[in-house]
Amino acid sequence: MALLAEDRSQVDLEDPVACAKGTLIDEGTAALLGGGCLKAPRGMPDDFIDSDSPEADEPPPARLTSRRTVTCVTSGCAAVMLVGLALAAIAVYWSRGFAMARGKSQGALELEQRIRATSQGKLPKIRDIVSHPFLEENLRKEIKGKWCEAVELDPHYGVIDFSDICPAREMDISTDDLVLQDGEAIPMVSPELTEKQFSNVRNYLLYNSFRGDNLRNWAALRALQGLSKFRVQDIFAFRETWSDADTELLRKLDPTAWAWTSGNLTTEGFRERLPRLEDFHRLVLEDSIAIVGGGDSLSEAGLGPEIDSHRTVARFNEIVGRKLVPQETGEKTTIHIVNSKVAPVGDPNVAEFDLETDTVWRTYCGRMHTFGEFADVTEKPFLIRPSAHCTLSRHGAKKWTRGFLFYWFIGRLFKGVDMYGFSGTGHYHNPDPIYEHNLGFEHLFYRVNGLVLDEEDEEDGA
Repeated sequence: MALLAEDRSQVDLEDPVACAKGTLIDEGTAALLGGGCLKAPRGMPDDFIDSDSPEADEPPPARLTSRRTVTCVTSGCAAVMLVGLALAAIAVYWSRGFAMARGKSQGALELEQRIRATSQGKLPKIRDIVSHPFLEENLRKEIKGKWCEAVELDPHYGVIDFSDICPAREMDISTDDLVLQDGEAIPMVSPELTEKQFSNVRNYLLYNSFRGDNLRNWAALRALQGLSKFRVQDIFAFRETWSDADTELLRKLDPTAWAWTSGNLTTEGFRERLPRLEDFHRLVLEDSIAIVGGGDSLSEAGLGPEIDSHRTVARFNEIVGRKLVPQETGEKTTIHIVNSKVAPVGDPNVAEFDLETDTVWRTYCGRMHTFGEFADVTEKPFLIRPSAHCTLSRHGAKKWTRGFLFYWFIGRLFKGVDMYGFSGTGHYHNPDPIYEHNLGFEHLFYRVNGLVLDEEDEEDGA
């Protein structure tokens, strides 16, 4: 959407009825209104594109790809102007949303055309990309700075292994230098609890060394011990923990202005969109939590009322809302844990946690980018910091289910934890398989630590 410089120069800037500076209106709308003005989109500068500027001849960024000629008009009839202004007020919201949605789609389509032009007319799948280094290198160059548009084409373009967002060295995500205000505290998992749980697993593995999966379980235990050095404040994106390094990683996804914040992306500007540590602290102050997984052990067990008796109830992905069966699953939801493709429930009283560990950049592009599919649906979601994604990926984070990661980093902060739907032989009302590498070890961990029934062949669905 462009603003004609010669039209703008003829505007009375003090007259709200005349076409004010920054007024945006296409010819079709002008004819419909018979006069009047449309204001620039909220937050956009009045002259964000000038038709006689050098930028006007360059390919526009995704959000500004509409090329409709903009006309500034005035009405000679007061009555027509009043009607026009009323209709314009209604049209502003529609015009902004439609134009921006078109821009996003257009940007992705243009990127797709460029990718196909260098990939024998195909949109390569991620499995093909990683097996052809030359193709991988070329695609990275083509997608550079346009990763959110790439994720729109294929969510798997958002995996860390393909993108060149993370640095070659491991990032230090420790927050030991975090300065807290007077009276503030950070919830901490008891070191004694961690050691006791590790000891229970070690003893089980030693006494059952004959089992065929013993070596694999020992490897998973060592991996979990590696994860145990990270804390909530190291991993999650809070106002107090978001760093300049996180901002730079976000800028690599999309460096353009207005993509993440008003104007150019800054650390302080993005921090305003994040929850505070105190928000998280209030969340885990409750005495007990019911963590409801997706195992088919929920079926016909009649545990719904018991689940709902907890002050805090955490549920996963799409087993919320209308998919809940009161007698089997309960109805209460206070925490919703999702992967990058699942929509939030849209309830301000439900805390949203995105624990995606595979297509991680899809999370930020989908939830925090101005034109993301879930943009503005969730206010201040709990997300893993970009720098933490880079570091956790080196420690095999994507090998764990979201159910286990939530229990390990957050569930253990509660005084009491009751787990439901973490046993059985399949998913609850869902035939899809689970792919996480450490699933068997997770079941073992739950059993030996008394978190679920002692069933050797149970299956987890979270």
